[in-house]
Amino acid sequence: MNYKLIPAVLALILPGITCAQTWEITGRIEGTAIENLQLRELDLATGEYHPLATVPVQADGRFDWQGKWSEPTLYRLEVDSTSMITLAIDQPEAVTITITETANAARTSSITGSRGTTWLRTFPGKLQQLLGHHFGALKGQMEAAVAKKDKERIAELEEKIAQQFPLFTADLKSLVVDSLGITAAVYGLWDYIDPNKGMDILDAVVAQFQKQHPSWEVTRALSRKLSAIKGLGPGVAAPDFQLSDRQGKVRALSDYRGQYLFVDFWASWCLACRAENPRLVELYQAFAGDRFAMLGVGIKDEKSAWSKAIEKDRLPWPQLLDKDNRVAELYFIQSLPQNVFIDPDGTILARNLNAAELAELLKDLL
Repeated sequence: MNYKLIPAVLALILPGITCAQTWEITGRIEGTAIENLQLRELDLATGEYHPLATVPVQADGRFDWQGKWSEPTLYRLEVDSTSMITLAIDQPEAVTITITETANAARTSSITGSRGTTWLRTFPGKLQQLLGHHFGALKGQMEAAVAKKDKERIAELEEKIAQQFPLFTADLKSLVVDSLGITAAVYGLWDYIDPNKGMDILDAVVAQFQKQHPSWEVTRALSRKLSAIKGLGPGVAAPDFQLSDRQGKVRALSDYRGQYLFVDFWASWCLACRAENPRLVELYQAFAGDRFAMLGVGIKDEKSAWSKAIEKDRLPWPQLLDKDNRVAELYFIQSLPQNVFIDPDGTILARNLNAAELAELLKDLL
């Protein structure tokens, strides 16, 4: 009897019994001596990475590890607390990693054998190429116009950017939905897609997962993310937050109950934000009072540059700095400029109004 055939026969007659699938890591560390690497697995229910295994490194720098694979998810291989590699493992696969430390203690890594991981590492560059293709020339022109405070030129360039934006989002959708496709890397790249400007892309991504792999945990996790984003639109209570202003005074969103409140998310490095600021100043001067207030929230900004921009643009309303990006995450702010308009009861009335649209609303409301 050929005993080697028994597993195959059992798999045919007992479909519930299957051989465990595995994936593996092999690699080498060059230029430094490290005893162990830490491998963590993403808990898609909580969004946190939990310890999975300690991977010993041999004296010659080689390491290897093998574990069970059940469905696509993300892993994190940690060299130390400041150096880690995120892996998108979509199938039983053999991943090869080379980690190199240079003379100035900088670490680089190369990875083969994992399509999802390759997408994780290359997508930011592809996105920058798309942005450069569609907006690169306009960016330089806008910088010059903002520096000269040329309102007519700024308005002209804003119109060109608005015309170009649908072309950019179409190309981005093609990149994400058609090229990237079904991979756990989508979860890791989610934050690169602004839900307030690319909701149709996120809808298409989740629909693709739900159609092809509805039972996957990554599908459920993406669905939860999308539902949370859609749950923070007009008609929903604005989440409260507290941040310090330039003088160190703690201000809360709830302090403005009883007033219409315009919360402007911006940064000193955001050209579109700086171009809009003069119009917002005019609007503030026209409408600010007991029934209307404005609040600025600096996002991903360096404090001194942020303060200089406030002075240069002469912004008279209170300004808060979101140092750890906590408020930006609360409101799903992933690109700038963005804003939220809130009624006196603390309910979101609208998102991402320009100064002209806000002025028209205020004329009706006040």
